[in-house]
Amino acid sequence: MAAKKKISKKNLGTSFDRLLSYNLKDDGTIDDQMIELAEAILSDCPVLLNFDTVKDVNVCNRVLSFLSGLNYAIAGRVYQIGAESYLIASSAAFEDGSLEKWVKEFGHFDD
Repeated sequence: MAAKKKISKKNLGTSFDRLLSYNLKDDGTIDDQMIELAEAILSDCPVLLNFDTVKDVNVCNRVLSFLSGLNYAIAGRVYQIGAESYLIASSAAFEDGSLEKWVKEFGHFDD
């Protein structure tokens, strides 16, 4: 298992400014990527997660289930932004209103 990367909480700018845009890599490091994303979310860094490069829907479901469970435990929010993109953030990341404004302006995905 790879060494843990410490993700520091930056207090500069808005939550939208700290938004981490992440393309999930289907290269056998899914567990490490899930831990890295979980640490970012726990550090109040919002994550825009894109699944478009992952071919296996079971991998996508596993990652989304894990991060949704984490978010449920910390009273965070998950928004489907596109067909293969999700915004995942802690409740603290929504406190300044910048993410909420972006979600309302961008619109979230409706089937």
